[in-house]
Amino acid sequence: MAPRIVIVGGGMAGMSCALHLTQHSVTHKLITDQLGGRIQYDRDLHANFGAFFVMESYKWAQEVVQRDVRLDPTDTSFVQPDGSVIAAKSFRMALLLPQMFKVARVIDKFSKHYESFKTRCLTMPFHVAASSDPFISRLVSLPAKQFAKEAGIERAIATIVGNFVYSCTGVGVADINTLDFLNVCLALRQPIYKFIFDLPGMESRLNNSLVYDSIDSLQRDGNVSTLKMRSGVTYEADILVLATPASVTQRLLGIPEIRRVSKVYTYYLEGKVKQKFTHTGTNVFHQGYDIIATTKMAGNTLMLYTCKPKTDFSEVCESSRVLKMVPFEKAMYVSGNVLLAQDYAANILIAGDHNGLGLEPTAISGIYAANRIVSALARRTPATAKIALSTP
Repeated sequence: MAPRIVIVGGGMAGMSCALHLTQHSVTHKLITDQLGGRIQYDRDLHANFGAFFVMESYKWAQEVVQRDVRLDPTDTSFVQPDGSVIAAKSFRMALLLPQMFKVARVIDKFSKHYESFKTRCLTMPFHVAASSDPFISRLVSLPAKQFAKEAGIERAIATIVGNFVYSCTGVGVADINTLDFLNVCLALRQPIYKFIFDLPGMESRLNNSLVYDSIDSLQRDGNVSTLKMRSGVTYEADILVLATPASVTQRLLGIPEIRRVSKVYTYYLEGKVKQKFTHTGTNVFHQGYDIIATTKMAGNTLMLYTCKPKTDFSEVCESSRVLKMVPFEKAMYVSGNVLLAQDYAANILIAGDHNGLGLEPTAISGIYAANRIVSALARRTPATAKIALSTP
């Protein structure tokens, strides 16, 4: 009898895992209450309310989403703590060029190591892949603020780069490790694009494996996991992939500690922006502001991102009307150095953004889980009554 394989969670990790199992003709179920997870693409508004862009180097995430228009990094302004604005094309920015050249060299060095690290993560647990490269291994536990001081790029961080990181994560440089910090900064050195998520198309690709439901509890009996769903349905899994948000995974498995979470609230507004914010299409703010970023949309509409659910839009807008809001009370698990074992227990795999930020690392974590399952099935013989994941 074929083993029962269940993936719980339909975000980037769960979808990537399911697609790769499908490519290997592995029967499975993908159970989720919402396909897309932090990808919240509104086809009618042509807007992303969750993750906003993909980088050119994203190989695996682009199996799930499709590139749209390329974003222009020079069409960005950086709002300073004193309220002043530094446009990418301005004299003030020119004065920062020596610092930004330093940042560019740092990112380029990191990129060479990081591409190899990503490849290893397809078949190795995160901590093993990191420890294989002393350069990457150190960055996992090194605070980004300390790294900035060592690299002599503190001024660039304080005025430009820190704003960008805050706009992408909802936290400041003091609350992020260097690996995640530099991963975000890769977007400063390569083309980035808006993206489209084809929900009906993804449902079709997942075909009969997709089940809309949400998990209530998990019980274990030997290597078998019993999943009780909120609908009242029960599933049994010989191999379970938990691609749920870290807080859900923590609850189901009784994990004592996970990374701290950031909060992001995305608003689609109709309104008039204050004059000083009209010189560029995008404004990214210093972490001292509740507003994280704004991006001009069609006509007199804009996307506005905040770290608090009740924010005074008058800092940015002379007038505004909320057309749509999507809250992410648990947006990204970004602060702290807790790493979760992907091979968590006998026949239980964890996938998601628990250990690393971004759509690409999240996709890779799902593919790692799929590769582990495919490898286990390849070792299985017709006489084998049970299947067990070997130690990676």
